[in-house]
Amino acid sequence: WASATRLQAFAFNLGLDIEQFDKCMRTDEHRAQVNFNMQRAKKEFGVNSTPTFVIVGPTGEAQKIVGAHPYSTFVSVLDQML
Repeated sequence: WASATRLQAFAFNLGLDIEQFDKCMRTDEHRAQVNFNMQRAKKEFGVNSTPTFVIVGPTGEAQKIVGAHPYSTFVSVLDQML
């Protein structure tokens, strides 16, 4: 379902810079950073499935949210961290 055309449509609907988005999709410019973040998420937070979100607060504390959750869950976590 996540074809390049659909991802580009999502990017357009979000108001992203399509030229920059396309460049990112065509090149490996950010591959090392993505892989680093993925390995860190697995090692430090035990992330092993999608969707998993790791929210890091201003003092470095982190909370993991596993699975699909409503917007209110994220608001609650962020409010607690601020």
